[in-house]
Amino acid sequence: MTDELRGGKILKHTKKVLADFSESCSSQRVTIIRFSPPAEEQDPIKLAKYEAARFSTEHKVKTFAALGCEVIQPHLNFSTTPDQFNKLLQDAVTTSVGLIVQNPIPKHLEPFIREIPFEKDLDGMRLDNPYFPVSATSETIFRLVEPFVQDNDVVAVVGAKGFVGGGVVQLLEEQGINTLGLDYGDDLLQTRQANIVVSATGVPELLDERHITPEHRLVVDSGFIPLADSQILGDVNRSAYDIPQNITPVPGGVGPFQMATLMERLIIQVTGQQIEKWQYRPPLVEQQQTELQVKPRLENWPKYASALERSEVRSQWIKDVLETHQSGSVLPSQARGLFQKDFAKFLRGLASIKTWRSNAQQLKSPIDILQTIEKVEQGYLNGQPLTKEVKTTMKEMANQAAYHRCSVELNPEDPLFLNQVVVNAAKAGLNKQQILGALSMSPQIQSIRAKRGEQDSVDEAIKIMRASLPKIKRQQRKPHPRQQNTQDEDNRPNMDL
Repeated sequence: MTDELRGGKILKHTKKVLADFSESCSSQRVTIIRFSPPAEEQDPIKLAKYEAARFSTEHKVKTFAALGCEVIQPHLNFSTTPDQFNKLLQDAVTTSVGLIVQNPIPKHLEPFIREIPFEKDLDGMRLDNPYFPVSATSETIFRLVEPFVQDNDVVAVVGAKGFVGGGVVQLLEEQGINTLGLDYGDDLLQTRQANIVVSATGVPELLDERHITPEHRLVVDSGFIPLADSQILGDVNRSAYDIPQNITPVPGGVGPFQMATLMERLIIQVTGQQIEKWQYRPPLVEQQQTELQVKPRLENWPKYASALERSEVRSQWIKDVLETHQSGSVLPSQARGLFQKDFAKFLRGLASIKTWRSNAQQLKSPIDILQTIEKVEQGYLNGQPLTKEVKTTMKEMANQAAYHRCSVELNPEDPLFLNQVVVNAAKAGLNKQQILGALSMSPQIQSIRAKRGEQDSVDEAIKIMRASLPKIKRQQRKPHPRQQNTQDEDNRPNMDL
């Protein structure tokens, strides 16, 4: 089941924590400037960006007003002249403690952003800003991603050359986190090779089931595209929302976290003080301990380190620390923190194994598959890492088991063979990613993969799944009340399409 990262609680908590600074902000002014689209603009996606700017401005006004600030929000025409814009900026710089110019900004006015002093550039619009070197959105995304990152992970950033995506890449690389930057013209299926995916493009539903997998520990959807028909879309198609382990939904995900970040930046600017910043903590380690029946044991730290493939230097340091501790010395605070971090990551590995076992049981896999998973678990508990090869093997075994269960009584020569595989998989309660996995093991899809490549095979599998699922949905509708006496209700799983 996918967990959603919603920012409402973090924003509420941040407002409560920073309320003590409201007296310092009560006499301050913040200016937020936004533009109307050109009169001739008809592109619905470009128009959506201006509507998104309106939404963003309204939320920022509420955020800064909650701290007691006066918020001025000039709304300018796209045809505003350089002289008019420059004069407005200079006035705002003089009277405001913070100044934000909402994107999209007319090209002929972009050079004037350099006139905003560093300390008043709350949203990091200036790329040379030493105080706020990236946008508030970029910082927010990084702070959401960081607690999910494990050693040797790869974070894919879609939109890596953009204003937001570029800032995310910058912060990840500064922390030594492996980053895969993807942008226009790149093969976006490369996201499947990453552990975490960030999308910051503003292109509606750019990513779907082809790009998102159950192995993705976190997917950050920072798109916010309000269309004329009142729909609000993100970069990720909602059909893929139930696939990754965690996701930031649109709306309600990145946005509230970003407002909390902007509140912090304002307080730092007004008071000059460094404050305790908000932190997102992944699902509680204590909850995983209960579910997995594992408790942290300091003497097992070397095994945790081995399973996590820590370096020889780190492993030796752990052994030295434990020897010193066993002789009666107090465990240093740094060591305590690192132990808790290693144990939390170790538990995530155990949770993955538990998922493999659960899936195998659901698919009624042969006993040898369950025995293999048992061996993997015992090895992991004794310090053997979950290598890429192990994970690939587990995935292939699950796909093969799913295919076998859903096709065993079917005729592969039947023209509707693959459609019937999908129907059987849905009846068995398999999710969409499991259905795609089952299809991937069929001779038909494997033939396409061999002849035309991975992307075409995935596209064909998705096409077959989408063509078959509406039929299942029709079959699952409750009978008309007049038919209830003669027809039982269909109690099969309700496919949320």
